[in-house]
Amino acid sequence: NLHDHLMGAVRQRPAEVSAVAIQIGEGDYGGGTPRGDFARDLGATINAVREAGIDAPVFVARGSRFCGRMRPSQTITAAQNDVLNSARRIFAGPDLDAVAGRYDGCHFSGLAARKVASLWVDTLYAELARQN
Repeated sequence: NLHDHLMGAVRQRPAEVSAVAIQIGEGDYGGGTPRGDFARDLGATINAVREAGIDAPVFVARGSRFCGRMRPSQTITAAQNDVLNSARRIFAGPDLDAVAGRYDGCHFSGLAARKVASLWVDTLYAELARQN
C-alpha cells in the first residue's frame, strides 16, 4: 500500500519536512466522486500527516481536469477549497487547472510540467519567506 509506505517514511523523519504539497483530484472528477466524500478523504490524508508528527504547512493544489474533460470540475475544486484552514496551516496551492499544454488532452507536456513546477516553487517559497 503506497499510503502506508509513504507515511512510514515520513514518520521516520518528521522534523525534516518543511512543507507538504498535495496534488490530487483529477481522477476523482473522472470517477464522479461527490464533494463531501472527496473533502472527507482529503481531510483524512491531511490528518494522517499531522498524526505522523508533521506540523509543516500543507498546500492543496487546485487540479480537477480529467482526461477528455477540458473544463475543471467545480465539485472537486470546491472540495479542495473546503479543506483549507489557515489555523491548521492548510493553504491553497497553485491552480493547476489554469495550466495549458496537455499533449494528449490529459497529461502535461514538458513545457506545462515546468510551469507546474514553477508554480509549486513560487507557492512554497512565498510561505517560507513569510515564516522567516
